Amino acid sequence: MITEEEFKKTPPVTLFYSISIAIVSIISLIYEKNSFIKIIKLDYNKVFNNYEIWRLITTFFYIGKPTPRLAFKILLYYKRMKSNENKFKKKKKLAEFIMMLIYLMIIIHICNIIGLYQFNIKQKSFLSHQLMFSIILINSKREPNKYFRFYFLRIENKYVPFFLFTLRAAKGGSSKILSNALSFLPGLIYYWLKDVVPTLGIINDILITPKILIDFIEEKVYKKKNKIRENHNNENNNNIRNNHNNINNNINNQ
Repeated sequence: MITEEEFKKTPPVTLFYSISIAIVSIISLIYEKNSFIKIIKLDYNKVFNNYEIWRLITTFFYIGKPTPRLAFKILLYYKRMKSNENKFKKKKKLAEFIMMLIYLMIIIHICNIIGLYQFNIKQKSFLSHQLMFSIILINSKREPNKYFRFYFLRIENKYVPFFLFTLRAAKGGSSKILSNALSFLPGLIYYWLKDVVPTLGIINDILITPKILIDFIEEKVYKKKNKIRENHNNENNNNIRNNHNNINNNINNQ
């Protein structure tokens, strides 16, 4: 479970995503008879032919209807997202984390469109699992010697992609191996374009973070945080000064 103290320390993107997937799940239950799921699920034909662009985004914000199992799944998503966001936040690269999610969504759609129209791979209605797999895979490449916790198992990061692929392949059977491989491809593409290619000098980093977003995050998050810290320090200094004055006044009165 998430404690109140832990919830207050939740970074902004994780907080927004966790609340969003919970709200969407609740709405899907309330408006089940009105086919709410059909409105938000992914359908490339409706995206391209009817210009229902929102489906490209809403497909990442649904992970199931409210059940005890769903609550546990939301908790897993929350912890994975929070862990990764905090790593970026410590380096003051929150804007880069946001762009990583955006780029992953774009790459996931490109891979799925190619898979659908070129290899006849059945289209998934919701892609939140692909986004999470991509984040896990990137993390396993960037920190290969750290550990990934899967329920009660501790697995070294560099073995995590093989473990998850084997797990999904065993669950889905041999007929879904290509579909399962497609789930891991976006994370590999992002890591290759962001971390590998620029170091080889082949091309520059094309997955850039716009300066306008960096400036906005700096203004809204870090400067605000520094201001809160400054106010807190001033308050502490005032309290110390007041206590000192009270002591002096008591001495003088005596």
